Amino acid sequence: MRIVDRVQLMAMPPGTIFATYRTRGCAHGLYKKLETLRHTGQDIDWIECELLGQVNADSSGETFDIWEDMEQSGSSVPMSCDETSRNAFFDGEGRFLIYEEADIASLVVALGGRG
Repeated sequence: MRIVDRVQLMAMPPGTIFATYRTRGCAHGLYKKLETLRHTGQDIDWIECELLGQVNADSSGETFDIWEDMEQSGSSVPMSCDETSRNAFFDGEGRFLIYEEADIASLVVALGGRG
């Protein structure tokens, strides 16, 4: 793993797996970076897919209804890795923990797959 800043992350290819790095020893979330967004020739943001806790829904209202149903009834809902959004934090001080190839292989093994 390695830590990069916002500019470095925007320069990375689609498919890069990362977490938000908060402080020494503390990372949050697990995301896949998709395309980098450009405006007037400069990288300004990126599209990402959150890989944890997402459900397939057509609106935020439907998402909340699904979560409410899971909370109240204990129903099982398949996770989705297809929901995307802009990062849109624009924090120039933001840093990110990049999972490299060997790290991803370790995650696959830890989840019961083959690395």
